[in-house]
Amino acid sequence: MKNIGIFYHPSFSRKSYMTIGNRLKDFPEALEELLEKPNVRLFNAPRVSEELILKVHAPEMLSLVARDSLCSTAYESVGSVVAAMEALAKGELDRAFCFIGAGGHHAGYRQFWGACCFNDVVIALTHVRELSSWRRFAIVDTDAHHGDGTPLARKSSVVHRRISRMVQERGAGAFIYACWRARVR
Repeated sequence: MKNIGIFYHPSFSRKSYMTIGNRLKDFPEALEELLEKPNVRLFNAPRVSEELILKVHAPEMLSLVARDSLCSTAYESVGSVVAAMEALAKGELDRAFCFIGAGGHHAGYRQFWGACCFNDVVIALTHVRELSSWRRFAIVDTDAHHGDGTPLARKSSVVHRRISRMVQERGAGAFIYACWRARVR
């Protein structure tokens, strides 16, 4: 049985750009049935350190993000993805699902837009490189439009591909990152 971690922070339900319209108003209670399974655990998304953010972003990004009200959950959003990737790299989890309150794929080295405050995935991959033997990564972006920040923030050894559909589904749930352990040959 695979060990699964679900990463969530209460601020994602209260004050997040991604949850305008109360899309996560029933969380984490909506997960109760799933969390009864012995192999599924809920983790509180930690706040990521500024030190880790600065390994990917320019120092001025900290003050830019602090002034943007749409970025009120940015530190916890990045923390969610970083904690999940770390647990995967250490072998503590086999699968991880990350709820986030602020996106990341429009955040480059010195700029961001579209409520994508810090590039959570690139920050997480940078962190995992430091603590594990993992060296090869692929980022598959399935958003309906191009995540232009990821190529600007990533290291050259990360493959970034996007799969775009120009369809917007009304009433769709929150943005969720799904991460899994996989061997790249």
